[in-house]
Amino acid sequence: MNGYSEREPSPLPLQLWIGSNIIFGGLLLFYSIYQIISSAVIDTPWIAGWLSGSTPSFVEGLMIAVRIIVMLGAAVIIIKLFDMPLMEGLPMKRPGSPGVVLAAVGCCLGASVIGVYFSGYVVQICENVVGAAYAMPGMIPGNMTDKLAVLLRIIAITIVPAVFEEVLFRGAVLQPLRRCGDSFAIIMSSVLFAFSHKNLEQGPNAFVVGLVFGYFAIRTGSLITPIIMHLANNVFAALLIIVTPGLSDGLRLGVNLGYLLFSVAAGLARAPFMQSKKNCCSYPERKSEKPLTRSLIFFTTPAAVLYFIVTIRAIMSYFE
Repeated sequence: MNGYSEREPSPLPLQLWIGSNIIFGGLLLFYSIYQIISSAVIDTPWIAGWLSGSTPSFVEGLMIAVRIIVMLGAAVIIIKLFDMPLMEGLPMKRPGSPGVVLAAVGCCLGASVIGVYFSGYVVQICENVVGAAYAMPGMIPGNMTDKLAVLLRIIAITIVPAVFEEVLFRGAVLQPLRRCGDSFAIIMSSVLFAFSHKNLEQGPNAFVVGLVFGYFAIRTGSLITPIIMHLANNVFAALLIIVTPGLSDGLRLGVNLGYLLFSVAAGLARAPFMQSKKNCCSYPERKSEKPLTRSLIFFTTPAAVLYFIVTIRAIMSYFE
């Protein structure tokens, strides 16, 4: 059977339990393979020796290729295990008018401003609770002098996650979960998106913007919309990281204020779209189980528990 309208309207708890294991199992597969390859590159003598004669740009390109292959592979495996047509799990139709995309980008950037402050508060609270400072290495190491390697690292933190994280989280994770209701799917995929970052500086912000990515993915019926939103957010964030440290406090405040005003203006410019049902691709909520019951089933499967243990351990490793 093709299409959600032809599927069972009320999934049983067992179906959600199986779905949770499929999704968390796929994410664990992605994380494990990537970590194994990354560790092998660093710790395996013959591989490290072979790569020691390579340029930094070659190593950066190699890791980008590995990440793309593993994320895309995990997405396809999850979709196939749900017995969904690939184009149903990864909808790539035209998202609508440029104005709709502009509104989506504006909402995303505005949500990101909120998310950054939210992340800051979460880090502060956790530091007080743990009694240790939380520190992450920079996205672009200061000792990286190879210009091509720097360019590839920028691509790795902007374009690659914008495309392939959306394929994985707003495609392979969100689309199958819509059988349990769109709101449930948006929230659950955003929680997983947050934990996938495995750090407190990005995770809370990822949850906030993930809600917006998921909303527009469903409203426009296309992954192209959140991909553009994600790319815009990453590019703006990278520019702010590169540009603002050299500015005075006044100029830095002006840049951040302009960023926020653009976000608000772009969002308000297409506010009627937000209220219109014309482009809405939502499906009816499944009320066979209460939201809390669905959430408990989804988060307490063996694969889910293992995934949270692994990610929380990674999060805690940044406390000094």
